[in-house]
Amino acid sequence: MASLDEKMERYLARFAAKEPDWEMFEEARHEGNRRAAYRYVGPKTYRNRQHNTIDEGTFNVSVMYVPPGQGAPMHCHPHEEIFFVLKGYVTVFWEENGETCQRELGPLDLIFNPPNAMHGYRNHGVEPLWLQILVGGGTNILPKYADPALEAVKTT
Repeated sequence: MASLDEKMERYLARFAAKEPDWEMFEEARHEGNRRAAYRYVGPKTYRNRQHNTIDEGTFNVSVMYVPPGQGAPMHCHPHEEIFFVLKGYVTVFWEENGETCQRELGPLDLIFNPPNAMHGYRNHGVEPLWLQILVGGGTNILPKYADPALEAVKTT
């Protein structure tokens, strides 16, 4: 039987032990969508190669490093998703029935993206963005992209 200390260690993920994963998301290979993921909690699937990820729970937690001019394309998935700005500035955009809107977020701002809502973001600042992402659901279901070209090349 594991000691309490061993149990606690199992549920600990340290930034210093992580490496940026620039290919966790298929669309991140395309200019404008470049970003590095640091996955903390979530299954080791959907291209997640991080060795010290806590793979239990009913949600995913990642920190994204997003260079200026980069971000995530318009997409949706069946789970809620939270963007919490740690450092930098980001423009978050939504789309519904041909209507779009956007909001600028700065440090310690948060936006809750409802399930199945088309959303994305772009770092329009001059400094790198550090964005915490929390996604409901214990599995990584591939997003549906608004861009048909990205949807066509999507892989598991």
